[in-house]
Amino acid sequence: MGRSTKFVMLRGPMNILLPLLMKVLPTLRVIWSGVGDKVIETSKRLQPKSFKRWDVQLVIDADESALRTFKEQPDIDVYEIEVEPSQWKPSEEELKAAKIVEPWHHPVGLLQVLRRNWHKIFSVYHLLLDLSRLAHILSWAAYHTFIKQDMRKPFHMINFLKFQGNEKTYTLYRDAAGMMILKGGGGLAFMGKVKSPGPCEWDEIMIVAYKDRFQFFLMALLTPTYWPLSLVRDEGLSDSILFAVEPMSLPLQNS
Repeated sequence: MGRSTKFVMLRGPMNILLPLLMKVLPTLRVIWSGVGDKVIETSKRLQPKSFKRWDVQLVIDADESALRTFKEQPDIDVYEIEVEPSQWKPSEEELKAAKIVEPWHHPVGLLQVLRRNWHKIFSVYHLLLDLSRLAHILSWAAYHTFIKQDMRKPFHMINFLKFQGNEKTYTLYRDAAGMMILKGGGGLAFMGKVKSPGPCEWDEIMIVAYKDRFQFFLMALLTPTYWPLSLVRDEGLSDSILFAVEPMSLPLQNS
């Protein structure tokens, strides 16, 4: 049976999940692993119930028999997507094109973005959508600042992405926002194209590593140049879900 790269989420009692994971670990090539989640942005079209809480997230290279161990357990739910790993390597031309959305460098480019999205500025629906996102981010930031007190702890953000048409528009956002993340000490942990996506499935899964939660909070809410970028992101996506997770320490077998 052939091996393939899969993004996997597991839900169930940790006293069952972790021993099983350690048991099958020798048969897996673990590319990335995370634990726990907090939904930062919910789906526009899909029912969010199945995405409410997942305990363990993995990117693995394995055959089907490895996941069968989890699927046979009645107390464990398994969500899997087969992906084709890819890399974020923008060319100089792409980076130059991405800068059109940075208002301090290219104000004409900012006006182009605003002209294409002027209806969103005055739309009640988009205002409520933005307020919903803001509430998610603020509640998440408050929880980690005042309750867990780990705002300066590194974390990863899982991005489920469904493109609007093709991914060209979203690429502009990814390149410009990616440079912001790199400059802040973050990076790309994993990116993969979904194989044979259906009409309600995803096109791409991207896992972004942030230096800490404050870096994400600073970029998403307190960086003026990110506001036009968010309009480009909305223009390039028809749907998305964001999970904030903790990177999990497993023996990563990348060789």
